[in-house]
Amino acid sequence: MPWRTHRSTCSRLRELSWLLAGGAALFGAWPQGVRADAVLEEVVVTAERRSEKAQDIPLAITAVSAAELESRGVRQAGDITADVPNMLLNSPYGPEAQPTFTLRGVTTQDFSENQSSPVAMYVDEVYKSVGAVQALQTYDLDRVEVLRGPQGTLYGKNATGGAISFYTKNPSLTAYDGYITAGPGNYSGYSVQGAVGGPVIDNEIGWRAAVMYAKRDGWVRSAVPGVEPLNGVDAAAGRFTLLAKPNDSLTAQLKLSVSRSGGTPYGAHAINNDPSLTGSSDPNASLFTGNIGWFDNGAKFAVHKDIRSDNATLKIDWQLSPQATLTSVTGYDYGWWYEK
Repeated sequence: MPWRTHRSTCSRLRELSWLLAGGAALFGAWPQGVRADAVLEEVVVTAERRSEKAQDIPLAITAVSAAELESRGVRQAGDITADVPNMLLNSPYGPEAQPTFTLRGVTTQDFSENQSSPVAMYVDEVYKSVGAVQALQTYDLDRVEVLRGPQGTLYGKNATGGAISFYTKNPSLTAYDGYITAGPGNYSGYSVQGAVGGPVIDNEIGWRAAVMYAKRDGWVRSAVPGVEPLNGVDAAAGRFTLLAKPNDSLTAQLKLSVSRSGGTPYGAHAINNDPSLTGSSDPNASLFTGNIGWFDNGAKFAVHKDIRSDNATLKIDWQLSPQATLTSVTGYDYGWWYEK
């Protein structure tokens, strides 16, 4: 009995060793092809006002590269919420209008056009303070960095919830490049964007121009006859960038951009109630006493918005030594918000 037990154990161990050897050979050969084809992209961010690898920063940060933004079809500031944990978006005035971000549960309840949010927004290191200049179209971007707050030390007092930084692409000083993309959407929607640029003087001066346009019909139907659907989009934007590097220690970049956003935001005048119950003096309130549906509204008219934003940014980097760089960032913003 002891011998048979020992023999059986040896046989089982021998069979197990053959299985393990076969599995090791199988799994040893499989990853070789994967490692040969896979490329690990290194993400470089400037969350601490200097270029660093995202893995080396002791902050709660999410960085989205240009390739990821393009593959996900990010076109406006609110589109990035799908890629960032602990981040939500509320658009009380419809798409392309005053995005209200929430990071780690911190947000604002004041939707006035002149109020600042506790989640700071930056574009090319220039702070966008109020809603009229925050409804930007995100096109031809290099990357987006989202820092969960508080971030008041580096990003000011209005960064209790965190900070969102958009970085646009700079010109190449060595070769010309460009692209153009277009695509259809639902509700007769379509969008197109493109960019082109290159060196004026090799390794010294370069330029880049980028444009976009997007249009979509509204999808929120009005229960009032003759009122056009709400939540439509009609947006256009353009940007021109000039980059100069006269020597190895001095770099200057000038960015000029314009943005126009129209369309019809959400309905804000609901008449889905009975005046005998609410005491409303609206004569149309008795027209709709039942549920008007998830994609309907009771607005008597469609509000047309007109949001304009003109921006200029000048950034100068002067490398004083291998360990020190002096940076100057100057920004100008003009915002116009009109609803009719």
